[in-house]
Amino acid sequence: MKIAGVALLGMIGAAPAAVAAQQDPPLPDSTLRHAVRLITEGQGDSARALVRRKLQSLPPVDTLYPAALYAAGVVAAHRDTALAYFRRVSIEYSSSPWAPAALVRLAQFAFASGDFAASLRAGERVLLDYPASRERAAAAYWAGLARLELADPAAACVLLARAEQEAGMEVELANRARFYLQRCEGLAMAADTAARDTAAQRPP
Repeated sequence: MKIAGVALLGMIGAAPAAVAAQQDPPLPDSTLRHAVRLITEGQGDSARALVRRKLQSLPPVDTLYPAALYAAGVVAAHRDTALAYFRRVSIEYSSSPWAPAALVRLAQFAFASGDFAASLRAGERVLLDYPASRERAAAAYWAGLARLELADPAAACVLLARAEQEAGMEVELANRARFYLQRCEGLAMAADTAARDTAAQRPP
């Protein structure tokens, strides 16, 4: 069940900040929040300079450091740079609250580049390793889309239903999940019709 025609895949080659279907966790520092605001206003160079200075001022053991790395990924000018920052957060700071958010970002980038297996792994890692995370709905959404692309619609529909149920105030995410759940309803109807046809053809 290919969905490559969806506008979502216009993200390929886009700036990292454009690749964001989930609502990012609130950054715990005013400088980092300002940097992210600047990137949305098209002031990428200023945003990256702010984050770079913040990273240079923090020791790697500081609790704010993984948040700064995450912000660096958000404002990065290039895809590979963003991926490097998000991977660092997910691996070096896996116990921080920023790890699941970084994994969701990795799932998005992987999906946009057509690596659906990697997108699925990143999304399911959030669901398995961080079940209480606020990113679980976004993780379920991307894992569900990856399952659709990997021709596993039954598992995909379960994940997309979970994304819709757990989206909470993230209305856009819930609506996206609901859109694909319409396909699940069609699949269920087709399967039910096929089962009835098979039963009718059996000899008494």
